[in-house]
Amino acid sequence: MRIRIAATASALVLILLSVFIWREDRHLRDRVEAGWFLPPIEFYSAPMTIEPQGQLNLRETLSRLKGWGWRERHLGQPLHRQDFIRLERDDCLEAFPEADWPQESFQCLGVWPGHLAEPWWAAVDDNRVTALFGSDGRALDRVSLPPELFAQFYDEQPILRTVVGLGEVPLACAQAVTAIEDSEFLEHKGISPTAIARAFIRNLKQARFAEGGSTITQQLVKNYFLTSEKTLSRKIHEQILSILLELRVDKDTILTNYLNVIYMGQNGSFQVRGFAAASQHYFERPLRDLDLSQCALLAAIINNPGRYNPTRQSERAMQRRNLVLSRMQELNMISPDQAQAASEAPLGAKSSRLLSEPAPYFVQAVREQIKTLGLREDSGLRIYTTLVPSIQERTQLAVAKEVDRIENEMVKKDSEKPPLGSLQGAAIVVDVESGGVLGFVGGRQFKQTQFNRITSARRQPGSLFKPMVYLAALESGEYNPETLLDDAPWSFKYQGQTWTPQNYDRKFLGPVTMSQALALSLNVPTAKLAQEVGLESIIELAHRLGIDSEMQPLPSLSLGALETSPWEIAQTYLTIARRGERVPLHMISSVTDHDGHELYLLDRSARTVVRKDFADALVGMLKGTFIFGTAKSLNNRVSDEPAGKTGTTSDTRDCWFAGFNQKTLALTWVGYDDNIPTGRTGASAALPLWYKIVYP
Repeated sequence: MRIRIAATASALVLILLSVFIWREDRHLRDRVEAGWFLPPIEFYSAPMTIEPQGQLNLRETLSRLKGWGWRERHLGQPLHRQDFIRLERDDCLEAFPEADWPQESFQCLGVWPGHLAEPWWAAVDDNRVTALFGSDGRALDRVSLPPELFAQFYDEQPILRTVVGLGEVPLACAQAVTAIEDSEFLEHKGISPTAIARAFIRNLKQARFAEGGSTITQQLVKNYFLTSEKTLSRKIHEQILSILLELRVDKDTILTNYLNVIYMGQNGSFQVRGFAAASQHYFERPLRDLDLSQCALLAAIINNPGRYNPTRQSERAMQRRNLVLSRMQELNMISPDQAQAASEAPLGAKSSRLLSEPAPYFVQAVREQIKTLGLREDSGLRIYTTLVPSIQERTQLAVAKEVDRIENEMVKKDSEKPPLGSLQGAAIVVDVESGGVLGFVGGRQFKQTQFNRITSARRQPGSLFKPMVYLAALESGEYNPETLLDDAPWSFKYQGQTWTPQNYDRKFLGPVTMSQALALSLNVPTAKLAQEVGLESIIELAHRLGIDSEMQPLPSLSLGALETSPWEIAQTYLTIARRGERVPLHMISSVTDHDGHELYLLDRSARTVVRKDFADALVGMLKGTFIFGTAKSLNNRVSDEPAGKTGTTSDTRDCWFAGFNQKTLALTWVGYDDNIPTGRTGASAALPLWYKIVYP
């Protein structure tokens, strides 16, 4: 009887195990046949524009070109498509004598992008382009470099990955990986009994799960099909799938996909996956260009990307890299001389990247817009944005540093202030000519809070709304910038109530011109003027300029008592900066699928919503903010006559500054999410942040 029960139980277990294996094999087969990597959602920056008198960081530009795999040439070597060359002044004159080079010292950069018929040349002195011309010596107004990939999503996961074939992987990299991770890779059938026994003994000695004895096949299964949890059931599941996978695909396929899927570190919120992405991340160069030392370092990182991060844990990383080299020598993959030379080489990893964090708030906002456009992400997209990486990086750093500085000063003065880390900041930078967003930071740190304060916050703009009052007055034809207004005590009665506005300093200046009243941000004459012009006219104008939010015709509206988003305010000031011509404030230029078929193209048409002479008059008044108004602290530090406006709401809950020059508009905000007073003003909190972004 017992034998029959045992036999029945064994048969049942065998049947269940067979069914389990059959189901797992079918699932594995379906995943493999569907393709290892579905098309990602890719985010590209704006093309890099280069023009005379513009900024050009040679080091960053050369790094970008090398990262793309373009070929660097040297003096005497001809340029071909996707080639570049950097020369000193005398070499530039010798190599290209027909060009009209500047007289002062400079370096020259020659670049031949693949889409152009000829190369272009730029003279660069102290990161400024002093001359730009084609190969025939004629001056050029502008050239550009292609957009650059800065963010990716695979199956909703923020991942940076470049899928490569095994033929694109240097032999030294493939050997380094197998040497340190799975020296029996070519012999075993998915699992290694030797490695399992070794891991069992170590785990027994340490009385914990210290080692898994995983082969490369098992690591691929864990990273691609399973999770990284350390449990016995998951380990058994992993081993079964590894055996099944080895029956389904060859070793080359397994190694190729392992090299594309393995976790190699973190870039902000984005995982760096695979050797090709890691090569760009750590060395800023294509995988195919790596040498033995660099391949060994990448193989070393696999074990623990945090512990062996070469830019943060250089000593540990070097020890682990040299261990990889020693193992390669033991297995006769490299000679002792090669191992010695590679072990003496510097790590070569770089801490500087295109972006320290791939614009998380910007990417979040773009993905929201993709949904509103009705585009499906599951089939993969290429999204070409307006983002300029150097400006985005500058904006991210400026927000983080300035908010830290302000908060630390506030805590020193008042111990009752909210805890460190709760003060927030946001900024948006816009190209005045196109309306494209160049930089976008929706909060102090995306890891702490994903709430996007540029697009989702509803805040009172305060005095940022005042230009709408003065522009409506100019449009009426009864006022001009020199019209006198009376800055004196005044009350207004409406709906059985009395409203008595006050200036910020509780003082009155008497008769002032409209220009003075706006530049000094005087509340009383602004409120009076709004009543004379009519609140309905002001609301209608504000809608034309860019505010879509509902506005009530209440007297306090003239001083910015409404709730709107920073995005709408930025659109409004963009229209003012463009002298009354409205173009859409935008982040996306176009969207294609991975075959290049266009799915969306921005409508760039502009429409005039305010007469140019009225808009010009307002811009002239806003320049007074820097000359004698609330931003006069910067008067001696800016020379291109910017225009702008400070904004501070009641009880200092919101600190704003919106300002622009001929090329760039920026809007900055500092405050608390829960509306706690900051004790600061737009001039003391938001203005310094704006200056660091626009005038680095």
